[in-house]
Amino acid sequence: MSTRVVSVSPRTTVKETAIQLQNAGIDEAFVVSHEGKLIGCMTKKGLIKALTMENPQDLQVQDVMEGECIALHSSMAIKDLEGQIEISCHEFFPIFDQDHCPIGILKSTEISKALAEDSSFLIKEMQAVLNGVYNGVIAINREGSVVLFNTAAELLTGLTADAVLGQYVNDVIPNTGLIRVMETDVAELNQQQNIGRCKIITNRSPIHNENGVMGAVAVFQDITELQAVAAELENVKNLKSTLESAIESIFEGIVIVDEQGI
Repeated sequence: MSTRVVSVSPRTTVKETAIQLQNAGIDEAFVVSHEGKLIGCMTKKGLIKALTMENPQDLQVQDVMEGECIALHSSMAIKDLEGQIEISCHEFFPIFDQDHCPIGILKSTEISKALAEDSSFLIKEMQAVLNGVYNGVIAINREGSVVLFNTAAELLTGLTADAVLGQYVNDVIPNTGLIRVMETDVAELNQQQNIGRCKIITNRSPIHNENGVMGAVAVFQDITELQAVAAELENVKNLKSTLESAIESIFEGIVIVDEQGI
């Protein structure tokens, strides 16, 4: 935000306003009332408009000013602006204090840059979280290109993220089923499949936004060791059953008596 502010009254001449803007090195002036409250803005567009009118030297700011400009309170967080206003439709936003007096100006490019930095930071945080989980995660966009491939996915598939990201998913991992899930818009849960020497169980789901399906994601984990343990437990269970049957058969037909034969 720039705190270089030029404030003029509605009756200030356009020429005087242009001189003040040039001296301050800025492109916009705030039009304020006698109480110092914002009532409009004077921009370069207004100055150009004045030049096309008769007797521009006699024109006042109120003749060419923009009465509708969105002002923002100084306590408002930039991240709260997204979704509330169409940032790209405005070149700048006056900033006012608790008394509704202008104290600065915020360019739409500054807002876009700040939001982009916040988004970039959030993406890095999410990537760190996903890379820290035990399960593999693969996601594709609407075009079928891989946009997410975490560390666990690298370990389970033997592929690197650098080799996979941006590639059409079926060209690098043919059996993910993600294209099918995206096209049918139907989730596939608890599906078993083989990846190399690994046996995995995977959940595949479509990804939606306000416009419909925008991609698909698969979350999977290696169950090779789990199946080996389960098979071992089954063998132990079968052995236990066999031993119990053998022991029961040993005691069949045996009579126990004392020394008198009783």
